[in-house]
Amino acid sequence: MKSVPILLALLISSGAASAFPGTIDLQRIEGPVKRSLSISNWHVDKRGVPSFDFAFSQAGGGCEYQRKGHAIAGFDEADGHVELEIYAGEDDHGKEGPRMIIFYANNNDVVLSMPVQQNKVSWVTFEDKLMRSTVAKKCGYTERGTSIELRK
Repeated sequence: MKSVPILLALLISSGAASAFPGTIDLQRIEGPVKRSLSISNWHVDKRGVPSFDFAFSQAGGGCEYQRKGHAIAGFDEADGHVELEIYAGEDDHGKEGPRMIIFYANNNDVVLSMPVQQNKVSWVTFEDKLMRSTVAKKCGYTERGTSIELRK
């Protein structure tokens, strides 16, 4: 992925730092394994840095795992300005993908990302170092070695 730094003023106008109401529930089912992610209590602090609570769980096929926490957007702060951590990946042809805002939790062991969209979350990626090291390889996550994408 290549980094695309964007000033907070641009993010606010694009909706990245906007709050969304209620709880968002996402899931992914692969064979006998069901993975769920709930996002709630979205908040944007006075600097414009968003955060939320999350609860991840997976069950089935001997792949039980749960993790909860509070995720905060990655950011840099200098000279009174906050710059949120935004990335845009590229496809196989070098075309830039959607801009993604990155969130960190549990001492940076959990990384979540979601597209920058106005008051809407349709999918989130979830990566957890502890899960990768403790869940059996048969569960699939450790074989991929990267993040899990969960959708509404």
